[in-house]
Amino acid sequence: MRLGERINGLFKKRDDEINADIMEEDNGGFVFISHSHKDIKKVRKIRNMMEHSGFEPICFFLKCLTDDDEVEDLIKREIDAREWFVYVDSPNSRKSKWVKTERDYIESIGSKKVINVKLDSNAPMESVSKILSKGLTIFISYCAKDGEIVWSLYHKLVEKEFRVFCAPLSLEEDSYVEEIIDNMECACELGLILAVFSKDSVNSSYFKREIDTAFGSNGLIVPLYIGDVTDNLPEEYELYLGDVDGIEVEGEITEEVLDDVAEQIAVIARDLIQSQLDELD
Repeated sequence: MRLGERINGLFKKRDDEINADIMEEDNGGFVFISHSHKDIKKVRKIRNMMEHSGFEPICFFLKCLTDDDEVEDLIKREIDAREWFVYVDSPNSRKSKWVKTERDYIESIGSKKVINVKLDSNAPMESVSKILSKGLTIFISYCAKDGEIVWSLYHKLVEKEFRVFCAPLSLEEDSYVEEIIDNMECACELGLILAVFSKDSVNSSYFKREIDTAFGSNGLIVPLYIGDVTDNLPEEYELYLGDVDGIEVEGEITEEVLDDVAEQIAVIARDLIQSQLDELD
């Protein structure tokens, strides 16, 4: 079963008027895959598996166009419309005029998230695709009292082309909360866990159980600290987090602050993806 079906199927059990429309939308990120068409058989495997995980990757090749200026314009417009740029490195791509054009344009912009995939390594394309999809998928663990901030951040992350899953605000029945906690193991396998620590969440038994499960499942956890909580974390959280880098937010939480948080999360995700891909070599 696809990732979206597994997780959305869980959350949609609750008909929440506030968030039902949000949970139903397909928010898989758009990814530009820069490659040589001579490598399309291998590259297609990455594309297909990312599509299966709910993303919208594009492998740009238009046989009908012969005007170089028109092709270049289309490529640049498509890159402009996407946040994530996957460069498939191979002997063929290093010789490709169009791959060079794409890379040069990306570097001139400076704001895109670039991930390098070595096609001539021994790593199976299934492993490459899984790392890409996992790093671009985020499950948000939070306390309902922080819901307004969290759902604003949700939209910022969707704008950053992440695939984001977040439980509705008004899950009241214990059975639904229990299912979400039980499903954390699946979340750890399929994505990053954005754990929102605040004065309310650190005192929530449900939040603690989610975090316990995430650490017990060796989840990749990105801590987000709201307010002055880092110096007053319960001992068990300090043991869990250790030297894990987190994002700290203090003072008034404005749109600009949330934009910055989303950007920091994107940088962390990119670095995690790249480090894991490099380990495949």
